[in-house]
Amino acid sequence: AEAVTFAGVVTSTGPQFGFIQCPEVQVQYNCDAFCLSEQLVGMETGEAVDFYLALDEQGQPQAYSVRRQGVPAPAAAATTAATGTPTTFAGAAAGGARVVAPPPCKGGGKGGGK
Repeated sequence: AEAVTFAGVVTSTGPQFGFIQCPEVQVQYNCDAFCLSEQLVGMETGEAVDFYLALDEQGQPQAYSVRRQGVPAPAAAATTAATGTPTTFAGAAAGGARVVAPPPCKGGGKGGGK
């Protein structure tokens, strides 16, 4: 199966994590995709990005293999993402993603959506 790429916009960045706004993620999970800051190095708030999506242990969306729109993902990330869409976070971790529990999506705040 081919990996599904999500498109979004970086809405916040911080020393440990940030968030990516994506319409598909908003519809399904009612929040922005959580993202580790190491995935957002060199990117700024408002920048358009492509990413793969994994679910953490609580079923919350977490972006990985984040890259500027139009830049292809590394082959290893595409192979991991192809195992399921969205993949589980255990599968993403096996592909090199670091598992971190994001703040819960409860509405409001930087990652809470609407």
